[in-house]
Amino acid sequence: MYLDEMTESETHSIQVNYNLSGTPCLNVKLIKDKNKFEPSYSILNYNKELLSYHNENILLYRSVVYSYPELDLLSFSPPKMDLPSNFFSRENYGVCPRYYVNEYIDGLMIHLFYDGRLKKWKMTTQNDLVFTYDGTKQHSLSSIICSILKYSFIQDVSQLPFWDNLSKDHCYNFTLTNKHSHIHHERRLYLTSVYKIHKKNVMPISPELYETWRMFDVLRGLIYFPENYTRVFQETSYLPDDIKTRNISGMVVMNTNTGNRCKYVSQSYNIYKKLRHIEHYYLYIFICYVKMNQHNKILPFIYKTMYNMKKIHSIWKSFVKYLHQTYLDYYVFKKEMYLQDHIRSYLQDIHQQYYINKKNMNTCPRVKKEDIVQFLIKKHPQDVFHVLKNI
Repeated sequence: MYLDEMTESETHSIQVNYNLSGTPCLNVKLIKDKNKFEPSYSILNYNKELLSYHNENILLYRSVVYSYPELDLLSFSPPKMDLPSNFFSRENYGVCPRYYVNEYIDGLMIHLFYDGRLKKWKMTTQNDLVFTYDGTKQHSLSSIICSILKYSFIQDVSQLPFWDNLSKDHCYNFTLTNKHSHIHHERRLYLTSVYKIHKKNVMPISPELYETWRMFDVLRGLIYFPENYTRVFQETSYLPDDIKTRNISGMVVMNTNTGNRCKYVSQSYNIYKKLRHIEHYYLYIFICYVKMNQHNKILPFIYKTMYNMKKIHSIWKSFVKYLHQTYLDYYVFKKEMYLQDHIRSYLQDIHQQYYINKKNMNTCPRVKKEDIVQFLIKKHPQDVFHVLKNI
């Protein structure tokens, strides 16, 4: 039975306490269902702007769900991932670590957990309840998930019949991909982590274990698991190149002994993530000013959009650096890598104009960042805008 297999992973636990909510680094949100007879929930999240890396306990509270007012722990999400350098320096102490590596999935995080007060399953996002669909766009998430799971005639995702196959002692974290995700634009549910809950203690379950549980058999093809890349993991220095060879946003490395994680993400994902919070109008305006070579001069004068423009300026520099590094990897270092068609087309044009043509003129060609900027200036702003927002 899979219940016997679960106990094999109970070698490490994390303790999470509600009383940490008194610190300024944590946000507490009380949520009540539209039905006034339904019980309430309290969700704790760390405040990104006030994160204290000196207090590692704060990093555990990426999204933690408690019952309210009982304050019983119901669900736990993976903590904030550490930087790879810090992660591996810490993991090298003590027991020899065993790593599991899988694809990083970009999308909306969703908790699934069992509420013993209601005797039924509930879902929340990182900071809100997934309400029963009532015909409004605001509460449409439940209907969307039901449709993905082939139950479009049910409006309450907590009522889906196959949840009863799942262990009620565990919480399950999904990532919902959609048109706003980086690589996977189709609506899908990926199961990205599982934890066993025992009072205030949380025990992480390794993906290589829970992905084999028979209770997920009826859900295969409806829910998905991130691609397993443990087989390609040899040394950390190879991971960035491994990411470039595949059409993925990044990779997550998990120490299966402790449940601690870090992630490596692609340059393109870093740019895309920043662009998601930028209005396209301001992005296009900035590119137009770049073409006129006036982009550095406009920053002090556009008061209402100064913050946006400064962020776009930073994104622009990252975009130039990305194109330059991708050119070097592809044409100079001859690395195997996945390229989108529009990026490949840009690189071919850059290679022709700033390497082949210079070589034919008996000069010593070398493509520099300044050449990338000049190449982008010559392009129509609409073309550059399209490539950047679809990176």
